[in-house]
Amino acid sequence: MVKPMVVVGQLLKKIKELYHINTFTLCGGAEINAVFLKADLVDEISIVIGPVIDGNRNALTFVGTENTDGFPKYFKLKEVEKLDNNGVILRYIK
Repeated sequence: MVKPMVVVGQLLKKIKELYHINTFTLCGGAEINAVFLKADLVDEISIVIGPVIDGNRNALTFVGTENTDGFPKYFKLKEVEKLDNNGVILRYIK
């Protein structure tokens, strides 16, 4: 079985070589976010918080994986932006 981090590395190499893309936005789910974070491929995190409460115990998480080796990861607050709808964007850098 191929390890996800190996596949991600190959994918990024092909994207760079074929399309000359050096930076992109990852809008994944908890599992793919965990793979990129474990491989130290995340330079910045943007979290949008809206003033809504779901209340669902089964809500999705930003990062989730069965194997927590390589965690926690630490980031530093870069900026806070207030949105028109009373939400905020928190931007963190590595």
